[in-house]
Amino acid sequence: MRGAGRISLILFTLLLTTVSAESLAVDPATISYDLTAFGGGRWRYDYDVTNVSLADPIREFTIWFDHSLYQDLVLATPDPLAADWSELVVQPAPSLHDDGFYDALKMSGGITAGAHVGGFAVEFDWLGAGLPG
Repeated sequence: MRGAGRISLILFTLLLTTVSAESLAVDPATISYDLTAFGGGRWRYDYDVTNVSLADPIREFTIWFDHSLYQDLVLATPDPLAADWSELVVQPAPSLHDDGFYDALKMSGGITAGAHVGGFAVEFDWLGAGLPG
């Protein structure tokens, strides 16, 4: 009996260690968004990009839009932010099964570790059911 109890304790300790290690995992960078509805299936994502722990600054990121769920992508980033970043939107092409994308590039500087930049924005028509996201 003692042997079975010891094995259970060892397994419980290993399980507890595994759970603790997983809960400490952190993404080195995150992109979060706020969603705004305009009605008639028209929406906007406002993005915030955070460099949690990357040593090199974030100078470019790309966000993909499924060709079966999104159409009519339009840049909606405010002018002050757009002056610092070069942005590009490529439309989804359903007939070619190609997803669209939004890309933002900064030639110098970037988002350093511990910093974030918000205000990137894309408007679109949502073709899916429920809320986009």
